[in-house]
Amino acid sequence: PRARLLRLDLSTLQDDGVRQEFVASVVQHVQQQHTTAALPLVSSKMIVFGSSVRLKLCVVPWTDYVVLAAAIDAAALETLPKQQRREPSWFEAAAESLHSCIAKRNAAFHTHLSRPSNFTAARLTSERAALRKAIRSAKSNWILNQCRCISDGLVGNRGSKVAWDTVRRLREGLCGVVRWRAPAKLREPDGSLAASPEENAT
Repeated sequence: PRARLLRLDLSTLQDDGVRQEFVASVVQHVQQQHTTAALPLVSSKMIVFGSSVRLKLCVVPWTDYVVLAAAIDAAALETLPKQQRREPSWFEAAAESLHSCIAKRNAAFHTHLSRPSNFTAARLTSERAALRKAIRSAKSNWILNQCRCISDGLVGNRGSKVAWDTVRRLREGLCGVVRWRAPAKLREPDGSLAASPEENAT
């Protein structure tokens, strides 16, 4: 469940309605863990740090931490939406036309699934081909625009930084963001791990 929790959009807790629904769900889950009637939990303060939100609750003394943590996790999964998946830059540049092609492809697929025939199969094939063509066109146009920026940075007067930033954006748009892993620490003869890059290299 931790992986699912990390994908939730916590910024929605800034909305009063979502926050009240979340707190009410936490109270309900805590009360389900006790045979006696639980006192209500009250939201006393909300602290916002950029995109993260911390919600401070006034908790009755006999509420166990494990119970409260489980209630918060369950309430978050019930009330908070998932973070929207970020589309590649080339997709965002032609999002309107691509979403239209995707909607037509999906409609043709569901039509063929519910009423299969030669006509619906041909339509599905046509819409899939149109979507592939739109994707190729969107990628080509985006790549061409990025290459123009690179050329302007190297040949024009915009500077090489613009060119290298565009190269990085081009690579991330086509290959995704690459996160480099730190090199593994080697063990010293005494069994301890290397504490610096110099020790790791020897």
